Amino acid sequence: MTTITNKLPIVQEDIVTWGQDPAHPNRMIVVTSNMEVKKSDGKAVMGRGVALAVREAFKGIDAEYGAILSKLALRLGEKIGKPTENPIDLPEQALHGRIFMSQNERVVFMPTKIGWRARSKPEFVISSLHALRDLASEMPHMQFGLPLPGAGAGELGHEWALEQCNRVLGGLPNITVVDKTAPAQAAPTDPVTDFVKNEVLLVVSGHRPPELGGYSPEVRQHTRETASAILKYFVKTCGTTCVVHGGALGVDMAFADAAEELGLKVIYAEPCVDADKRWREEDRNRAARQKAYAAAKGLHIVVTQGAYTSRCMQDRNLWMLKLLEHGKKGSKFVVLYNGKGSGGTYNCREAFFAMYQGERAAELYGKNWWKRFTERHPLPAMLQVKYTRRDALVIENHTSKPIAA
Repeated sequence: MTTITNKLPIVQEDIVTWGQDPAHPNRMIVVTSNMEVKKSDGKAVMGRGVALAVREAFKGIDAEYGAILSKLALRLGEKIGKPTENPIDLPEQALHGRIFMSQNERVVFMPTKIGWRARSKPEFVISSLHALRDLASEMPHMQFGLPLPGAGAGELGHEWALEQCNRVLGGLPNITVVDKTAPAQAAPTDPVTDFVKNEVLLVVSGHRPPELGGYSPEVRQHTRETASAILKYFVKTCGTTCVVHGGALGVDMAFADAAEELGLKVIYAEPCVDADKRWREEDRNRAARQKAYAAAKGLHIVVTQGAYTSRCMQDRNLWMLKLLEHGKKGSKFVVLYNGKGSGGTYNCREAFFAMYQGERAAELYGKNWWKRFTERHPLPAMLQVKYTRRDALVIENHTSKPIAA
């Protein structure tokens, strides 16, 4: 198994200059802030450090943030029977894990304390970092610049702040530490990038067994045959040399089996430690064999170095999609998707289009896919809004081509 060194990249630069670079309109500045509102004018206190620099760069931002905080205080105060328009009057625990986005979507306020005179508290900073992780996962097309939280006036220290950023946010491709005072750290070793730059990748995503017809041997065999036919097509037309999958039952493992059958390289991207511990023994054994194959002829990666969390699956998806930037020409993303507007496969598909605007896409779609699947059609097509009379189509950069089994 290859271990990913989850260190965030560091840019020792003024964060406002970084965030206002016209060549990168997708950059967002994270402001490490307090939650105090001035009683005189209702504006947020933004008088030091990054907060002051952002206040001077974005006129009226302190009034906007102050209004956000006042509304939050009113709402929370009503719940606990303590009416107020200032979060400083509320219990600290009620304010943990909250971040706020400006109307222009260029600034994210990430509180590390309540009052501006106070020191930042470790538990407050960590809860805010987790909230930022959730937001960054939901907005993969945006790049977040983060100053070290609580390191300056918060008095927690640069080393501690960097350690927490790497621990909570490490592995997310769209977060960068942007801080002129950040300590230097050794460049992270990245065996994955070194590996994929020589490969034509096929990153795959798709549904789990319950949405494919169940766990029967017949459904598994048919899913594998489908994956094999699709993979052979990409090997023939794009020169695919390596399959990247997320280690889930269903479509992912079907492509892993098909890749092994064809002797291709595989990257098995496990979302967290012991992701398969609750599976049936038969499925765990199958996963163990696939991991061993990937380790011998590719890479077995655990993307999140820890136990399961509500975000680890989506973080795994973003990590896989980011690999397309480093693969050789011809690398593609293929999603087998049933048209349902929710779930992990849908989220992965949406993240792909947000990141790449449809480039490298290969969507399978067609009419009555589920009926064809359950009737053991030799090459089912995927249900999408579009209609086609063909049995199956592949959309590559907006060009339709029939699949040949």
